[in-house]
Amino acid sequence: MDKIKSILCGFLTCFISEGNAQSSEYAYLVETEVTKGLHRNYGQVKLFIDSGQNTQTPSHAGHAFLDNVGEVFFDFLTLPNTWSYIDISVENHEISLLDPTSQCDTFNDSRYKRRVRSNNFTTEFFRESCGFKQKLYALHLEGPTNPDGTNKNLCYNETIELKGGYDWDYQIDTNGWEPLESKKTTININIEDLYTRLGFPTNGQSILRFRTGHRALDKFVAIKDYTVTTCSPKFEGYYSKKNYYCSYSRPDLDEGKISVKLSRAIEPTEQLVVTLFYVDDTGLKVLVNQLSTEPIVSTDPEIKLNNLGGGKFGFEWPEEIPSTAGVGDHYYFRYQTLNLGETPNQPSETDVFWDSLEKTDSFRMDRPTNVVFSAKYKKDQSCFDVNDGQIEIYNAGGGTEEG
Repeated sequence: MDKIKSILCGFLTCFISEGNAQSSEYAYLVETEVTKGLHRNYGQVKLFIDSGQNTQTPSHAGHAFLDNVGEVFFDFLTLPNTWSYIDISVENHEISLLDPTSQCDTFNDSRYKRRVRSNNFTTEFFRESCGFKQKLYALHLEGPTNPDGTNKNLCYNETIELKGGYDWDYQIDTNGWEPLESKKTTININIEDLYTRLGFPTNGQSILRFRTGHRALDKFVAIKDYTVTTCSPKFEGYYSKKNYYCSYSRPDLDEGKISVKLSRAIEPTEQLVVTLFYVDDTGLKVLVNQLSTEPIVSTDPEIKLNNLGGGKFGFEWPEEIPSTAGVGDHYYFRYQTLNLGETPNQPSETDVFWDSLEKTDSFRMDRPTNVVFSAKYKKDQSCFDVNDGQIEIYNAGGGTEEG
């Protein structure tokens, strides 16, 4: 096996170094299987990047013999981090000196050419030709990102999807690389499982790193780092709700208040960011305000957590809930924990990033109903300014008790 491999690799022209493999975001892993062996039998893959610039012409070219039919070899072809398209050419050739009529030549055969664009970087499969069968795995590590393309912060109980790989490794903080999966282009993993496997705690903050490539070749595309934090506390319900004071719309008298119960406190390294949304009767979502336990603006009210006992914590929204007039109007909160020092995005009703955060149940701020009653005459005043006239009230109803 080693002898045959050395013969095959001896015919390669390689322009790839370990440093380039580590830093490049894009690469092709070429899998070449020997399907039959004659006296001269070679195959190669050429990458013509952006109209022929930066041409790479490696892959397994050389003799193949009957005793290594079925063996598989790999080669790693790196690409620049910025490119528009690649023309891929697969060239296979065989000839038998014992039977010169037994030949196969696919040079310049259009069936073995592909044009791949950077916005559709995919794995390519080329059917068996001459004495080789090749498959090109597109390596470009993709994981959870924010709308602006930056890596999303993860929490310990999340399950995430990673795409664009072959062999997968992971690393927690500065510890060594650990094998994760092999021979898979896409994987789904639970973050907590990775930490539990190595005996690491699942709270606080850490750095989780992923890499993908070919482990036996020790070649990988660019590493992705993710900050992992304790997951946001779960919504447990509302408490201490105080409805509006008046039965009519008087913004200066809107004293509506509400408090939110959470499943846990926040860690010393965290901040809690809470956003209040209002939804009108047409379904339009309107941002009311965003506040935090670490206010960005010094004049903003601070969210303060209260220990409710039994491992539960809560906070009162520090501002009065503004009045709304629509019959179907309601409110809800979205919130998350962030690392101290991070500046949260200001969300909008169309922000898909904020749609993935913890969301509370909807609630309404009610107004007291008007008091209605019937009255009848009982007696007149006895004198001016005496105020001893009387009426009798009956059939009283409506209104709302205080609290």
